[in-house]
Amino acid sequence: MTLDLSTFEMLAKRAESEKGGGGCTVISDMGSFSFLRKEKELLDYERSLPLKFSSMKCKGFCCYHQADFNRLSEDQKEQLFEHHYKNLIISK
Repeated sequence: MTLDLSTFEMLAKRAESEKGGGGCTVISDMGSFSFLRKEKELLDYERSLPLKFSSMKCKGFCCYHQADFNRLSEDQKEQLFEHHYKNLIISK
C-alpha cells in the first residue's frame, strides 16, 4: 500500500488532536517496489510527495535495503537523493 499526501494529512491531524498533539512519524519500507520490479512507479511515487511536510506535523522516512537501492541506475539514485529533504545512508 502506498500512502498519498491526503493519508499523511489525515494521520497528522489525528495525531495533533490526540494526547499532546505531537504529530506523526511515518516509516515506509520501499522494498515492495523493488520486489514487484516497479522502479518507475517508485520514482513517480517519491516525486508525488513533498520534500518537507512543512504544512503539517508529520515526518516521513523512506527506507531502502542496500541491495534494492543498488539495483537502481545512477540517474534514479540521484533523482531520489535530490527529492528528499535529508539523506542518511547506513552501511555495514
